[in-house]
Amino acid sequence: MTMKSSSWLATLIRSIERLYPRSLSDSSWDNTGLLLESPVKNPDRKRVLLAVDLTTAVAEEALAMYPPVGAIISYHPIIFNPIKSLTLSDPQQRTLLRLAASGISVYSPHTAMDAAVGGINDWLADGVWDSRCVERTVIRPSKCTEGDGNFANMTGMGRMVRWNEPISISTLVERIKRHLELNQIQLALSEKHRREKGNCIYKIGICAGSGGSVLRDVHADVLFTGELSHHDILHATEKGSSVILCGHSNTERGFLSCVMKKKLQDVLYDEFSAMQDDQLLLPEVVVSQADKDPLEVV
Repeated sequence: MTMKSSSWLATLIRSIERLYPRSLSDSSWDNTGLLLESPVKNPDRKRVLLAVDLTTAVAEEALAMYPPVGAIISYHPIIFNPIKSLTLSDPQQRTLLRLAASGISVYSPHTAMDAAVGGINDWLADGVWDSRCVERTVIRPSKCTEGDGNFANMTGMGRMVRWNEPISISTLVERIKRHLELNQIQLALSEKHRREKGNCIYKIGICAGSGGSVLRDVHADVLFTGELSHHDILHATEKGSSVILCGHSNTERGFLSCVMKKKLQDVLYDEFSAMQDDQLLLPEVVVSQADKDPLEVV
């Protein structure tokens, strides 16, 4: 017998995918969408919890919340590789079993959120944007828009921002630190930028998270991402690009509270109002306080 998703969960998913369509995700390797659907129906569960990573701490936070959480939107997929068993001995599997038993489902948008207009990469680009910027382009356009000449729909991986007048590395660094609310970041200067002082940056390539594959062949004065391998950093600086690294999830987490929370709440209001069902409670979107980057500077 086939069971259908609850109307509450189906409406939530429809709302998420209005903002971040699954068609934009990189299905060649990513695992997006509804990853865990709890069979437990609890009409009192009306909160939606946003997190970058579904860790044990985030799960404990969700289980303890009141009003109760009905779904977790975890940017990174907790289920990535094929699962051959579900046991309590594995901490991530134990988390999934506990959530399912408690009526909490899990959805992951991941690369759909990277590629979408107004998604994470656009938010990062907003952080460096100023009145002298003249162009924002997509580094790796989505297949649905690539080559069709429709630049109004700027979906795809990574962003390139260009200034008509150069700015300095120090200005760019301070702008990024302020946008991401970080006290420290990592900077690898190219030899060219070590020699040149003052304003010398015209173009920056941007990719949230791990930017190795997206940024490798990008020609820009600066590459801005969360993390790169040692060899990718050397490759970039040797060809003349300086590198700014902020930590993988540090380039993603601020988006949840700065942008996604309000956008999703507004879309949920539209979708649930259209349902005209008094039994469906409008979800309240909240951002996890337990979610944090696993690495600390000591």
